[in-house]
Amino acid sequence: PMYGQMVSRCVLQGGVMTTELLTKHQLADRLRIGPSMVRKLVRAGTIPEVVLSPRVRRFDLEAVMEALNRIRKVKKVNG
Repeated sequence: PMYGQMVSRCVLQGGVMTTELLTKHQLADRLRIGPSMVRKLVRAGTIPEVVLSPRVRRFDLEAVMEALNRIRKVKKVNG
């Protein structure tokens, strides 16, 4: 993946980042799921991640929630 993908959502405004980036474990806690489920959701392309370096990946909670809500809406329509 390209480093810094989705960084446009994390634009600095006046030197302050407008979006909090979470670790895999922090995101798992917020969603009340396990870290392994977070990895599965990323691999499936269900939720976006911010790749800061080959070993550092973070999650924009707002973008993750938008992605999960889109899936929920699609399932309601189809299901």
